[in-house]
Amino acid sequence: MSKRKVERFSIVRYSTHLGLGVSSAMAEQVIKREIVYQPSSHHSFFKVSSQFKTELDNFFKKNKEIKEGEELTDLETQAILGRPEAVTTLLEKIETFLQENKIQPNQVELPVYYRDLNLTSNEEQRKYSNLAHAIFHEEYGWNALAYWLTVPNSYAMQTVGTYIWVFDPNPGVRRFVLMPFQLKSGKVVEKIIRLLVRHKENAKITEGEPVLELDLYTGERVQIAVEPRMRRKVITFRRVLPQYITLQQHRDSGMFPHEAYPLMQSITLCMANTIISGEMGSGKTSLLRAMIHERPDHIGGFSIEDDYEIHISTVNPKKKFIEFILRGSSFEETIKAALRTDAEYGVIQEVRVDEAEGAMIVCERLKKGFISTTHIWRTETIPEQWGRLISNKNGGQLELEQRRVAEYIDLIILLGFDNETRKTRLLSLEELRYNRQNKEISTHKLMRLNPDTGNYEYRFDVSKQLLAEMKAKSLQWYNTFVKTLKMLEAQNPIPEGEGVTIFNPAIADPQYRQALAAEHLAQEQRRVGDLLEQLLATMGRGG
Repeated sequence: MSKRKVERFSIVRYSTHLGLGVSSAMAEQVIKREIVYQPSSHHSFFKVSSQFKTELDNFFKKNKEIKEGEELTDLETQAILGRPEAVTTLLEKIETFLQENKIQPNQVELPVYYRDLNLTSNEEQRKYSNLAHAIFHEEYGWNALAYWLTVPNSYAMQTVGTYIWVFDPNPGVRRFVLMPFQLKSGKVVEKIIRLLVRHKENAKITEGEPVLELDLYTGERVQIAVEPRMRRKVITFRRVLPQYITLQQHRDSGMFPHEAYPLMQSITLCMANTIISGEMGSGKTSLLRAMIHERPDHIGGFSIEDDYEIHISTVNPKKKFIEFILRGSSFEETIKAALRTDAEYGVIQEVRVDEAEGAMIVCERLKKGFISTTHIWRTETIPEQWGRLISNKNGGQLELEQRRVAEYIDLIILLGFDNETRKTRLLSLEELRYNRQNKEISTHKLMRLNPDTGNYEYRFDVSKQLLAEMKAKSLQWYNTFVKTLKMLEAQNPIPEGEGVTIFNPAIADPQYRQALAAEHLAQEQRRVGDLLEQLLATMGRGG
């Protein structure tokens, strides 16, 4: 049996291969702040962690030419990628090391970011001590970023240089918070980047290619940006939170008031083409998911996502709903395939660039019921911003694409945060209209949160076209929509003169003003002509 030389994974060698070395001119200067890293306060942990790594290194040196060395290399590689079985095996090795060296976990002080890691791990790995988990992340995992694993309801984390920001999902906070700890140095940041890059085959990040996006085996989505694109290295982590929250639960959480619940059900079940807009973390995907689940299981739909985020089949596998995951594949080809599924409605998880044209194709080709999300928070500008994305892609005229968006999208739901409680709130429900006579694009608020009073206000200001389309889809829910909105308007109306925004007032168009002037002149000429005819008729009778 011939021996195969096995090379163990080397961070230094791997970084050299990828061209990740940073020139001295670009070396990061660590900003001195009150919150600083103090390794001496946790000396016992770092000593134990280093001792374990040294022992494993010595084992590899003795066995690198035989099967055991090859197996250790494969194990470490798979563990770095986060594959559960490999992580479990390494945790077992760490635990064995601690027992053989008579190291009691409760006698080792851990850095704050490594506390309670075992409590949020999977069931099989939970049996290992928190010290074992901490050593794993110190040598093979996310280092101080492992803290994020202990906050499973946080959807995002970001490092800027060595500083760590974690989104705090707790009511009353709901914003990014600077952690009271940071990564040790720029070298640790580079090490984490190298480990992350390994998750994507043939990927590299260099000065020539300074931005990389990838999906981790464990499901997180990561964007890495380095010099010279950024002044300091930035790593952004986002995780999918697949828990299913119903429309009723959104109501009970305070996203929208109880009296508006029938309205939300109505627009969902009458299949209005709807955009859910708002800032990051405002609950757009959660509301989108709830609206899809509200629809009967037999009504077929499909979704197109960059990654598996909506999780419809996870909660309800019997629902007639087909999920397309792009993962770098062609959006255009995916749209074509989706339109051949005999679905009644389509969902695009988020409109960023290419998805804008896809959204219009879905609205044009399928029945009503399209839903999507977007980060745009000025609702009246959605036609312009989507129109610009479409015209840049296909070379069309911006004005025509704006009209196309306004004509096919029915409703916009704007989500945001309550300034006092930081809870997610529905800020407005608006109809988007396109007037074919004067080509005006406008938004009409049907419901809004008054920031001054904290109360919701309503207006029954719905176009005849949308009402007719809702009625055709479901007479029952159309009646519920009309009855509820009229009742709420009577109780708490949007003041007259408010709630309507015209994006492109026709009067601002010189040609339209000329047409109006010409029409006015023609009316005056007709009026003068009528007067002359009357005068002549009177004179004739007098003669």
